[in-house]
Amino acid sequence: MAKSARAGRWDPDDWETEVAAPFRTFLQSNIRTRAVALTMPFNWAVKRPRLFAMEKQLEGFLGRWQPESLPPRPQFAFLTTDLITGRLVSLPHDAGVSKWPISRVVMASASFPPFFGPSICRATDGRKCALVDGGVWGNLGVSGRILESGAFVLVSDASYPLVPITRFDRLPRLWAKRALRVAVQRGDSALRHQMWLADSERQRFEVWRINDSSNRSDGADGSYEYHQELALNIARIRTDLDKLTADEIGILENHGYLRASSSMSWLITRLRAGLDAAQRPTADATSRFARLALRQEFPMIVPPHPELLAPSAVDRALRGSSHRILRLRRFRRAP
Repeated sequence: MAKSARAGRWDPDDWETEVAAPFRTFLQSNIRTRAVALTMPFNWAVKRPRLFAMEKQLEGFLGRWQPESLPPRPQFAFLTTDLITGRLVSLPHDAGVSKWPISRVVMASASFPPFFGPSICRATDGRKCALVDGGVWGNLGVSGRILESGAFVLVSDASYPLVPITRFDRLPRLWAKRALRVAVQRGDSALRHQMWLADSERQRFEVWRINDSSNRSDGADGSYEYHQELALNIARIRTDLDKLTADEIGILENHGYLRASSSMSWLITRLRAGLDAAQRPTADATSRFARLALRQEFPMIVPPHPELLAPSAVDRALRGSSHRILRLRRFRRAP
C-alpha cells in the first residue's frame, strides 16, 4: 500500500494505483469457468470440490492472508447466510474463521447454492455453521452490526431489479428463478425497514441502487447520470465471476461515481434541512462527515471514463452483457 495511505493521508493517485487498477485486473480475469468445467460431471452430488477449486482460483489474486491480518481500518465484514439457523453471519466477527485464508472467507460469502456447497465452520458459541452467499438472506450487504455502530451508513445496492415480465405464465423455467428473487428481496426489505426506523430522526442513512437514476429524461435538473433505461441495462451485467470487458468495467465505475454523487448530495440536503442554524455547530459533533457536510458544498464528481458516458457507447458496450455463455455474448456484440 502506498506510503501516504499507511500514514493515514491519501493522495488522489493512491486510489487509482492501489485500489482501482488492481480491482480492474481482477474483474478482467475468468475466475469461475475452469472450476465449473472441471467439476461439472459430479457437482450435482458432491459440491465441495468446486468450492475448493474456486478458492484456489481466488487465492491466486488474494494470497493466503488471514482475516486477522487485514488492517483495522477500514473494518472488513464478509456477509454469509447460515443454512442451519437461517441467520446472516458476518465474517470474521461471528464465526471462528480467523485461521482461514482470506480466499476461503471470500468464497464462503460468494457460494450461491445450488452451484456451490456450503463452507462448514464453528460459530463463536461453538455450534456448527453451514455458510453460503449472504445474498441468500438479503442482497443489501448490510448487517445489524453496521446499522448499530455506524455514524453514517452509505449503501451501494447492486441487487438485480425485479423487473416485470410479459407472458410470465408461459415461461415456467423462470418460476424458480423469480421465486428465489422474491425470497431474497424479503431480506432486503427487512433491512430497509430497520434502517427506516433508525433513520426517522437522525437521517443518517443513504442507499443508492444500481438500477435507479435520479436524472430525468430531459436532463432538466442540471445533473448528469445515466438515464433510467441505461441504468436497467447496467444492472443486468452478469455477476458470476466471469471476466468483464474493459468497457463494462468503465461503465460500472462511471455509474457508481454518478449514483453515489447524486445520493450523497441528497443526503447533505436532508441534513441541512433537518437542522436549523442554531443547532448546526453542535449537531452530530462526533461525525467528521456531518461537520464537513454542513460546512461546505459536496464537490462535483468527475467520472473516470468520460468516453463511456454517451448512451450510444453504453448500448454498444453492453450488448450481450447479461449472457453467461461467452459465445452468446460475442454473437450479440457482432456488428
